[in-house]
Amino acid sequence: MRAMTPEQFRECQEGTVFAYGQPWAFSSLLILDEHVMGDGYWGFWATNPMWVDAEDCSQATERLQDMLENGASHPMEDACSKYMSYDGDVMSVFLVLEKADIDRLVAKMRPPTMEVV
Repeated sequence: MRAMTPEQFRECQEGTVFAYGQPWAFSSLLILDEHVMGDGYWGFWATNPMWVDAEDCSQATERLQDMLENGASHPMEDACSKYMSYDGDVMSVFLVLEKADIDRLVAKMRPPTMEVV
């Protein structure tokens, strides 16, 4: 993996897996969709795979409760959220996974008994 400055991170492409923060506390794992640039601000759209798919916050809460109480399964959300920085406030370092890191992660996610679709 690589630690990157915001300037370096802005060169990353869609699909990059990363976390951001300040040294050395990082966000959840995110998947880059696209960059946002403007006068005095910048940011990106990204997917957080650790959230349930839902129409709104109320439905998300209901689904999470259903999962916890009843063992239900609901799909992960694949929508993107916007993350913005104004003057580099909370996005001063990016920890970016490289191909070898992704390969190791995928290998860990496939127990021998799990069927890969």
